[in-house]
Amino acid sequence: DTGLIHRTEVDFFITKNTLVTLHDGGLHGLDSLFASCIARHLPAEIKTHNPAELAFSITRFLLNNIHPMLVHVANDIDEIRRSMFESNSREVIDDILRIHTNVATLRTIAHTYKRCIEKFEHFAIERFPWHSIENSFPDLLSDVKEDWDSTELHHQAISAIHQSYSSFVSTRTNEVIKTLTLFSVIVFPLTLLVALSDLSIPGNPLRAVDGSFWLVILFLISGSVGMFIYYKKKHWV
Repeated sequence: DTGLIHRTEVDFFITKNTLVTLHDGGLHGLDSLFASCIARHLPAEIKTHNPAELAFSITRFLLNNIHPMLVHVANDIDEIRRSMFESNSREVIDDILRIHTNVATLRTIAHTYKRCIEKFEHFAIERFPWHSIENSFPDLLSDVKEDWDSTELHHQAISAIHQSYSSFVSTRTNEVIKTLTLFSVIVFPLTLLVALSDLSIPGNPLRAVDGSFWLVILFLISGSVGMFIYYKKKHWV
């Protein structure tokens, strides 16, 4: 299980006395609803002879299935907010990207619902009206708006978390790079000194001095300590 939310499409074909739905089998909620219909355990809200009203009831049923997803995403955001500075960086980034993807998917779903319901309202009022149609669609559109507002809040929250964590990782990476750079600056001239002292060329003063090895070691230690103190005073380490 990747933890990703996938969206699928369901098509409604409405005639005077018939409602036909077509989907790819990914809507488990719709499958369970039709299984209940076959078993004659019909939910009260879909007991109707008006195919448009039945399509409306199924749409509301599917829309209600979004609410648990929104709650799940909200819980994921709270969890990543609590643990993002304690967990492995790779895991945190994977979780942030997964939540970001899920929020984007839910935003697309909510926006699609809004457009379809608005078109469906005009179609149903004109061709298949029922007694409570005037109040049904505004309530459904209100639910869609609430879902859209929730996805907008989730989008802002996960975007802020993503930006904060990216800044945190960038700062930590810069600290590591700075440490490695200072280490290189300290080590390179000392390495160069050792290489020069070991040159077998005429006139090399260190090769003619007794105890030159310990002299080089002393100079290396003194140089390292001196540069470290200098960088410390400059607040570079």
